[in-house]
Amino acid sequence: MHANTKAKACGRRAIVLLTTTALVALSGCGEGLPEPQADRRVNAIYETRGQIVSLPDPSNPTSEFMIHHEAIDDFVHQDGVMRGMNAMVMPFPAVADDVSLEGIDVGDIVVFSFDVAWEGDPKWKVTAMEKIDPSTELTFRQADPTLVPNADEADDTP
Repeated sequence: MHANTKAKACGRRAIVLLTTTALVALSGCGEGLPEPQADRRVNAIYETRGQIVSLPDPSNPTSEFMIHHEAIDDFVHQDGVMRGMNAMVMPFPAVADDVSLEGIDVGDIVVFSFDVAWEGDPKWKVTAMEKIDPSTELTFRQADPTLVPNADEADDTP
Protein backbone atom coordinates (compact mmCIF):
# COMPACT_ATOMS: atom_id res chain seq x y z
CA MET A 1 0.00 0.00 0.00
CA HIS A 2 1.30 3.47 -0.86
CA ALA A 3 2.40 5.62 2.14
CA ASN A 4 -0.09 8.39 1.26
CA THR A 5 -2.96 5.86 1.12
CA LYS A 6 -1.89 4.44 4.51
CA ALA A 7 -1.93 7.93 6.03
CA LYS A 8 -5.42 8.63 4.69
CA ALA A 9 -6.73 5.31 6.02
CA CYS A 10 -5.12 5.96 9.40
CA GLY A 11 -6.66 9.45 9.47
CA ARG A 12 -10.13 8.05 8.71
CA ARG A 13 -9.78 5.48 11.51
CA ALA A 14 -8.77 8.26 13.92
CA ILE A 15 -11.85 10.33 12.96
CA VAL A 16 -14.14 7.33 13.44
CA LEU A 17 -12.52 6.57 16.81
CA LEU A 18 -12.84 10.19 18.00
CA THR A 19 -16.46 10.42 16.83
CA THR A 20 -17.35 7.15 18.58
CA THR A 21 -15.59 8.29 21.78
CA ALA A 22 -17.47 11.62 21.71
CA LEU A 23 -20.83 9.88 21.23
CA VAL A 24 -20.16 7.50 24.11
CA ALA A 25 -19.12 10.40 26.36
CA LEU A 26 -22.18 12.46 25.43
CA SER A 27 -24.55 9.54 26.00
CA GLY A 28 -24.19 10.06 29.76
CA CYS A 29 -25.22 13.74 29.54
CA GLY A 30 -28.94 13.07 29.21
CA GLU A 31 -29.54 11.94 32.79
CA GLY A 32 -33.11 12.55 33.85
CA LEU A 33 -34.48 12.08 30.33
CA PRO A 34 -36.65 9.05 29.66
CA GLU A 35 -34.83 6.11 28.13
CA PRO A 36 -35.87 5.42 24.53
CA GLN A 37 -37.45 2.03 24.02
CA ALA A 38 -34.76 0.32 22.00
CA ASP A 39 -37.07 -2.56 21.10
CA ARG A 40 -39.89 -0.30 19.78
CA ARG A 41 -39.12 1.87 16.75
CA VAL A 42 -42.17 3.74 15.44
CA ASN A 43 -42.61 3.24 11.69
CA ALA A 44 -45.69 5.41 11.13
CA ILE A 45 -48.50 7.36 12.79
CA TYR A 46 -52.07 7.33 11.50
CA GLU A 47 -55.15 9.38 12.35
CA THR A 48 -58.69 8.14 11.86
CA ARG A 49 -62.15 8.22 13.40
CA GLY A 50 -64.01 5.47 15.15
CA GLN A 51 -66.47 4.35 17.78
CA ILE A 52 -65.42 2.95 21.16
CA VAL A 53 -66.44 -0.73 21.36
CA SER A 54 -64.88 -1.68 24.70
CA LEU A 55 -62.71 -0.14 27.40
CA PRO A 56 -60.03 -1.84 29.47
CA ASP A 57 -61.26 -2.95 32.89
CA PRO A 58 -58.54 -2.92 35.57
CA SER A 59 -60.40 -5.67 37.46
CA ASN A 60 -60.36 -7.91 34.36
CA PRO A 61 -56.83 -8.36 32.95
CA THR A 62 -58.19 -9.98 29.77
CA SER A 63 -60.36 -6.98 28.87
CA GLU A 64 -59.33 -4.98 25.81
CA PHE A 65 -59.56 -1.43 24.54
CA MET A 66 -61.27 -1.75 21.15
CA ILE A 67 -62.28 0.81 18.55
CA HIS A 68 -64.34 0.24 15.39
CA HIS A 69 -62.41 2.54 13.07
CA GLU A 70 -62.88 3.82 9.55
CA ALA A 71 -60.66 2.65 6.70
CA ILE A 72 -57.10 3.96 6.57
CA ASP A 73 -56.30 4.28 2.87
CA ASP A 74 -52.61 5.17 3.33
CA PHE A 75 -51.75 2.38 5.79
CA VAL A 76 -48.35 0.83 5.02
CA HIS A 77 -48.05 -2.83 5.96
CA GLN A 78 -45.04 -4.50 7.56
CA ASP A 79 -43.64 -5.41 4.13
CA GLY A 80 -43.48 -1.68 3.28
CA VAL A 81 -46.32 -1.73 0.77
CA MET A 82 -49.22 0.73 1.03
CA ARG A 83 -52.33 -1.43 0.77
CA GLY A 84 -54.49 0.40 3.29
CA MET A 85 -56.34 -1.00 6.29
CA ASN A 86 -60.02 -1.81 6.01
CA ALA A 87 -62.49 -0.50 8.56
CA MET A 88 -62.50 -2.94 11.46
CA VAL A 89 -62.94 -3.45 15.16
CA MET A 90 -59.34 -3.24 16.32
CA PRO A 91 -57.86 -3.99 19.73
CA PHE A 92 -55.32 -1.50 21.02
CA PRO A 93 -53.01 -3.16 23.52
CA ALA A 94 -51.53 0.14 24.69
CA VAL A 95 -52.43 3.78 25.22
CA ALA A 96 -49.76 6.46 25.59
CA ASP A 97 -49.26 7.76 29.13
CA ASP A 98 -50.53 11.23 28.17
CA VAL A 99 -53.81 9.88 26.70
CA SER A 100 -56.61 9.68 29.24
CA LEU A 101 -59.59 7.39 28.86
CA GLU A 102 -61.39 9.33 31.58
CA GLY A 103 -64.74 10.54 30.26
CA ILE A 104 -64.61 8.10 27.34
CA ASP A 105 -67.50 5.63 27.22
CA VAL A 106 -68.49 2.70 25.03
CA GLY A 107 -70.35 4.12 22.03
CA ASP A 108 -68.47 7.45 21.98
CA ILE A 109 -67.31 8.71 18.59
CA VAL A 110 -63.64 9.74 18.61
CA VAL A 111 -60.89 10.95 16.37
CA PHE A 112 -57.64 9.29 17.35
CA SER A 113 -54.05 8.70 16.33
CA PHE A 114 -52.05 5.55 16.76
CA ASP A 115 -48.48 4.67 16.01
CA VAL A 116 -47.23 1.48 14.45
CA ALA A 117 -43.96 -0.18 15.45
CA TRP A 118 -43.40 -3.40 13.56
CA GLU A 119 -40.42 -4.32 15.74
CA GLY A 120 -41.06 -4.73 19.46
CA ASP A 121 -44.18 -4.52 21.55
CA PRO A 122 -46.80 -3.24 21.36
CA LYS A 123 -47.18 -3.20 17.57
CA TRP A 124 -49.61 -0.28 17.79
CA LYS A 125 -50.44 2.25 20.48
CA VAL A 126 -53.04 5.02 20.75
CA THR A 127 -51.11 8.31 20.95
CA ALA A 128 -53.97 10.86 20.88
CA MET A 129 -57.73 10.75 21.22
CA GLU A 130 -60.56 13.25 21.35
CA LYS A 131 -64.33 12.84 21.54
CA ILE A 132 -66.16 14.38 18.60
CA ASP A 133 -69.81 15.20 17.89
CA PRO A 134 -71.87 12.09 18.68
CA SER A 135 -73.98 12.70 15.56
CA THR A 136 -70.90 12.26 13.34
CA GLU A 137 -71.59 9.58 10.75
CA LEU A 138 -68.77 7.11 10.36
CA THR A 139 -68.19 5.26 7.09
CA PHE A 140 -67.01 1.68 7.45
CA ARG A 141 -65.66 0.55 4.07
CA GLN A 142 -62.79 -1.25 2.38
CA ALA A 143 -59.53 0.65 2.20
CA ASP A 144 -58.66 2.17 -1.18
CA PRO A 145 -55.03 3.31 -1.51
CA THR A 146 -55.83 4.83 -4.93
CA LEU A 147 -57.61 7.62 -3.01
CA VAL A 148 -54.30 8.74 -1.48
CA PRO A 149 -52.85 11.73 -3.37
CA ASN A 150 -49.47 10.89 -4.91
CA ALA A 151 -49.61 7.32 -3.55
CA ASP A 152 -47.64 6.09 -6.53
CA GLU A 153 -44.81 8.47 -5.60
CA ALA A 154 -44.77 7.51 -1.90
CA ASP A 155 -41.71 5.91 -0.37
CA ASP A 156 -42.94 2.49 0.68
CA THR A 157 -39.88 1.50 2.69
CA PRO A 158 -40.64 0.64 6.32
